[in-house]
Amino acid sequence: MNNGIQLEDEHNELGLHLTKQVQKELKGQYRVSFSPSTFARRYANEN
Repeated sequence: MNNGIQLEDEHNELGLHLTKQVQKELKGQYRVSFSPSTFARRYANEN
């Protein structure tokens, strides 16, 4: 997939945004973390 890294970047940006939104809504009641995807870059570097 030619645009895999770009799609992964967009996915990670959206995931980070949603994580911050959830953290704000939960007001510290729960610990919420985000782990960005690295699969596309890892796969691209192997080929």
